[in-house]
Amino acid sequence: MPENAGLRRKLANILSQTPGQAIAIAPETSHLIQFNDQAADWLKSHFREMPRSLEIADGSALILPGGRKVPVETFVPAEPDAGYLLVRLSGEDDQQISIAKLRADEALFRATFENANVGIAHVGEDGSWLRVNDAICATLGYTRDEFMQMTFQDITHPDDLEADLDLLNALVAGDIRSYSMDKRYINKSGHVVWANLTVAAQRKSDGQISHFISIVNDISERKAAEQTREHLSRELAHRSKNLLTVIQSVAELMVPTVDSVQEFSERLADRMQAIARSNDLMLSDAVSSASIREVVSQQMAPFATDRSGRILIEGPDIQVSNHAVQGIGLAVFELATNALKYGALSNDEGKVQISWGQNPNDAADWYIHWAEREGPIVEAPLHQGFGTDVLTMIAPAFMGASADLIFDPAGVQWKMILPRTHVRI
Repeated sequence: MPENAGLRRKLANILSQTPGQAIAIAPETSHLIQFNDQAADWLKSHFREMPRSLEIADGSALILPGGRKVPVETFVPAEPDAGYLLVRLSGEDDQQISIAKLRADEALFRATFENANVGIAHVGEDGSWLRVNDAICATLGYTRDEFMQMTFQDITHPDDLEADLDLLNALVAGDIRSYSMDKRYINKSGHVVWANLTVAAQRKSDGQISHFISIVNDISERKAAEQTREHLSRELAHRSKNLLTVIQSVAELMVPTVDSVQEFSERLADRMQAIARSNDLMLSDAVSSASIREVVSQQMAPFATDRSGRILIEGPDIQVSNHAVQGIGLAVFELATNALKYGALSNDEGKVQISWGQNPNDAADWYIHWAEREGPIVEAPLHQGFGTDVLTMIAPAFMGASADLIFDPAGVQWKMILPRTHVRI
C-alpha cells in the first residue's frame, strides 16, 4: 500500500461514494491498494485469504481462484499518473443480488396476496381470472380451478355488469387511473354477495394493459344493515301515516256523539291510549307481527283490576300483522269500555270471554270473538253510535276484515273474521 497519505484519503472518499463493490489497484502490478466495505466483504467470501493482488483479464473480468471469471468495470482516472485504477465488480454478482431481491420481493408479494383478509385477483383484459387468493375463493365459493374457467362477467349480477364495464373501459382508455364501486357477485351456491370492488391497471412498457388488479371486499353485512334501516324507515313512515289516519277517523266519528268539549277530550284520550298500547307492542316485538295474546292482554289490563276470574282469554299462540294489531287493539278497548259502562263488567257477576281460532266455515281464515254473559240485560241501541262504527267499520278496515256486532239480551257478542294474510302461525 502506498505511503502517500493524501492518496489514501482521496481513495477513501472515492471508494465510499462508489456504489457496489469498488477496489483501487496499482496500474501496472494490479496490487490491491484500497477497497470499500462492500468489496472487503466480497473478497473475504471469495478468497481464503485477503489477496495482495488481483488478476484482471482484458480489463473486463476478474479471475477468481479456480479460474471462474467475474465481470468487472475498470475506470482509469482522468488525471495523469494518478497511481491507481478503479475496479467495480458488476455483472454476475449484481445479477445475483438483483435475483435475490426479486425473489424476496416475490415472496413478500405472495405472502401479502395469499394472507390478505380481502379478496385479491389478477384479471385479464378480457375479464378472465388469472390469479386469485384464498379470501376471494372463500367469499364467492369457487375453487381456484373453477375461477380459471370463468370471467368476472360470468359471476357479476346482471344489474351491475353494465356499470362495471363502463368504468373498466374508462380505465383501459386511460381516462381514470382506478375505480371503486359497490357491486353484487353471484356466489357458487346461488346467493348474492355484496362487495366493494377496487380495480387498477398494470400496464406494459408500451402502455398496453398487462392485467387488472382487483380487490374484492365482502360488504354483505353492511348492505344488510343498510337495507334493514331503509325498511325500518319506510315502515315507520307507513305506520305514522296510518296512525294519523286512525286518529283523524276516530275524532271525526266521535264529534256527533258527545255533548261537550270535555267529554270529547276524555273519550279521545282514552282511545289514544289504546292506540298507543298497540303501537308500543308493535315497536317492542317483531318488525312485521305481534302475538295476538299480547295484544288482547295489554288492552284488557286496565279493566282486569279486582276482576280476577271474570275475564277469560283463550286461543292458540299465533302472530298477527301490524295492521291487525291496530285493528284488534282498538276493537278490544272499545268493547271493554262499553262492558265497563253498560255490560258484563258493570256489575259484580258478569264475565267476558275473548277467544280466537280457525274459522269453521273456512279453515284458511281465522276469527276473534268477544262474548259477554251474566251482565245486565242488553237492549239494542235506537241509533248507531260511535262504538258501533269502531267495531264494524274502523277496526275491520285495518286489515280488510268483516265484523258483526250482536246485541244479544244475554250479553253483547262481537266477531271479526281475520283474513289469512294477516295471520302468522
